[in-house]
Amino acid sequence: MLADLCGALSEKDSVFYYFDKAIQVSGNDKDFELIVKVNKGNYLFNQFDFEGALNIYDEVLAICQESNDEKTYNYILIKKASILFELEKYDEALVIYKENLKKDLNEVRLLDVKLGLVKSYIKLKQPDSAYIYINKSIKECRENNLKEHEIHFLKQLGLYYIDKGKLGEAEKVMQNALQIAEVTENINVIAPIQIDISKIFTLKKDYNPAITTLLKMIDSKDVGLMPIEYLSEMYYLTAENYKFLGNTEKSNYYFQLFIDKSKKIGQKKIDTIDHLHKIDISELQNREASLINQKWGLFLIVLILFVVVFVVYINKRGIEKQNQLKFDELLFKIRNYEEETKNIQLSSVNEPIIGSLIETEDLYEDTIQEDAEVEAFAEEISNENEFLDDSESELNYEEPDTGDTEVQNSNSGFNIKDETVADILEKLIKLEEKKQFLRQDFTLHYVAKKLKTNTAYLSKIINSELGKSFSTYANELRINYIILELKNNAKLRSYSISAIAEEIGYKSPESFTKYFKAATGISPSVYIKKINEIN
Repeated sequence: MLADLCGALSEKDSVFYYFDKAIQVSGNDKDFELIVKVNKGNYLFNQFDFEGALNIYDEVLAICQESNDEKTYNYILIKKASILFELEKYDEALVIYKENLKKDLNEVRLLDVKLGLVKSYIKLKQPDSAYIYINKSIKECRENNLKEHEIHFLKQLGLYYIDKGKLGEAEKVMQNALQIAEVTENINVIAPIQIDISKIFTLKKDYNPAITTLLKMIDSKDVGLMPIEYLSEMYYLTAENYKFLGNTEKSNYYFQLFIDKSKKIGQKKIDTIDHLHKIDISELQNREASLINQKWGLFLIVLILFVVVFVVYINKRGIEKQNQLKFDELLFKIRNYEEETKNIQLSSVNEPIIGSLIETEDLYEDTIQEDAEVEAFAEEISNENEFLDDSESELNYEEPDTGDTEVQNSNSGFNIKDETVADILEKLIKLEEKKQFLRQDFTLHYVAKKLKTNTAYLSKIINSELGKSFSTYANELRINYIILELKNNAKLRSYSISAIAEEIGYKSPESFTKYFKAATGISPSVYIKKINEIN
C-alpha cells in the first residue's frame, strides 16, 4: 500500500523501497508475492522503464506457470503486448490483443484489451476498426465508473477525429478527457492529454495556444515527476510551434532539449529491444529443440508406417501373384474345354472344367449306408432332406415303387440293375441340359422326384457312377456354369456377387464365394476383375 501511495506521489525511491520490502517479507506466500511483483512491473511500465517491467513480468509468468494462475498469466501477456506497442511493434501487439479478446476476462481486463486494440488500430492507420470499440467501451466505463479507462478511450476518440480531419470534434473530446483527468491530480494521466490538445492547436495553426498549453506543463512544479518520454515530446512540439512562428532562437533551444531527452529514451528503447531479442532467441531455441523432437517422433512414425505399408504391399503382391497363377491355370482349362466342346454346353457328358470340391469341408455332404438292407433304402431317408446351402423343409411326395426286379438282396447292401442306372444317368443329363441345377430348390429330393426314383437310388448312383456326393455334384455344375458365363457375358460381370449367387441358385453370396474359391483357388470378384482386365 505504501508503495502504491508513493507511486501516486511520484516518490520513485520510496516506491522501489516498499515494493522490494514487500517482496522480501512475502516468504512462501506466492499469491502475495505475485500481487506485489505485478504492481511493481506496472509501475515500471508506467514510468516507461520497459526493460525493468519485462524482467518483473517474466518473473510473474514463471510464478503463474507454477501455480497454474491462468488469469494473471493472461493479464501479463496483455501488458507485454503494451510494451510491444510502445516499441512501435504494432502488428505484433495487435495479434496478442486479438487472442486475449477471446478469453474469459473480467470487465477491467477486457477493457485493457480493447484499449490496446484501439491504440494499435489508430497507429496502424485503421481508424474505422478502432472506432468499432471506442464508443461501446466509453459506455462500459461510465456504467462501471472506471474513470481512468474512460479518459484513455476519450483520448483515442480524439485521435480518431484528428485522423478524420475533424479537429473541432477532436478538441471537444480531448477537453472532456482533460476535465476528468484533472480530478485525479495525476500528472502522468494529465500530461498526455495536454500534449494531444497542443497537437490539435498546431494542426489548426493556432500556434500561440499550442505553445501556451505546452509551456504550462513544462514550467509546472510537477515537471520533474513526468516520464522523460512526455517531456521529450513537449520539447519537440514547442520547438516546432516556435519554428512556425518564425522564432528560430526559441525553436533551437527547445529542439536541443528534445535531443538530450531523446538520447536517453533511445538508449532505454535499445536496452528493451535487446532484452526482447534475448527472450526471442531463448524461445526460438526451445522451439527448435521441440521441433527436433517432433521431427524424430514423426520420422519414427513414418518409418513404422512405411514398414507396415511395405509388408502389406509385399503381402498384397504375393496374394496378387498367387491369384494371377490360379487365374492363368483356370483360364488354360477353360480354353482347352472350349476347344474340345466347340459350343456344346456344359454337362456331365463332358469333362468338367474344375475338379471335385474339397468334400471333407462340405457342410452339406450326403451320407450313404452301403451295408443297409434293401428294405431300409426302399423307405424315404429323412436325413438326406437338405438344401445345398441351408437346411430345407421336407418335400411331401410318395416315393415311386421300384419293384423287386430292380433290386437284388445281399447281406452287406444292395445293387441297382445296369438298365436302371443308365436310365437315371440319361435323365440326369437332360436335367443338366435344362439347367435345372440353377434352381435354389435343386436338392436330392427335388431331383429324385423329377427322375421318378427315390433319394436312396439317386444318391447311390451319383456316388458310385460319378464318384462324388450329390452336393458336390450340384456345386460343380453351378461353378462350371458360372465360370463360362462370367467369361463370356459382360453384363453378368457387372452384377454384384450377391446377385450372381442368386442367379445360379445359391441363397447367400458367402456360400457361392466359398465353393467358387474351393474349386478355383480364387474368389469370384478376383476372377471377374481378371476377365475384365483381359477384355
